[in-house]
Amino acid sequence: MEFQELIDIWNEPNKELETEVQINHRLVKEIGVSRIKSRLGEIRGTAIFELIVSVFWNIFLIGFLIDHIQEAKYWLPALILLFISGFGMAVEGLKLFLYYSLKAEDSVQLTQLKLERLRFLELMDIRSLVIFIPLFVQPFLIVAAKALLHMDFYLLPINHLHFAIGNLIVAVILVFFLSMATRKHFRESLEFLKELKE
Repeated sequence: MEFQELIDIWNEPNKELETEVQINHRLVKEIGVSRIKSRLGEIRGTAIFELIVSVFWNIFLIGFLIDHIQEAKYWLPALILLFISGFGMAVEGLKLFLYYSLKAEDSVQLTQLKLERLRFLELMDIRSLVIFIPLFVQPFLIVAAKALLHMDFYLLPINHLHFAIGNLIVAVILVFFLSMATRKHFRESLEFLKELKE
């Protein structure tokens, strides 16, 4: 038997073993990414729901804006609501893009980077509620009262300062609880990625 034939015989099982190891690595990564995606499925579902609702909400706001273009006290709140809605749609769209870009073919480092960006967007979205809830509630009530009840919200005997402070308190409490839940989801996913990397 020639020396080269012996080398070929020796290398053949090694090639099969390498192929098996590569297949196993790929399966582990695919299972890992699907596990991470299932943990973050709530974020995906919420983003899709918010985008759908925002489309209908924006159509309503644009119609309201056109109907009340002559009255600044109505189109200004509608513009504020459109800005908040547009910001929310942009953030939800980015979150969906990052969620669907998580792939088993990516390196663990790239997957970690995408998860960190997704976590940043989710936390930014939640923390922005401290600003947006107080900004949203009064313009929403002004628009809703005029569009649905044909009432002028400005004429109601409400202490608007106390109302805004109450909204801010509610926003801070809501942000605290939402942030805790979000951190838990991402912490588990990032810890799992570290295990996968090891």
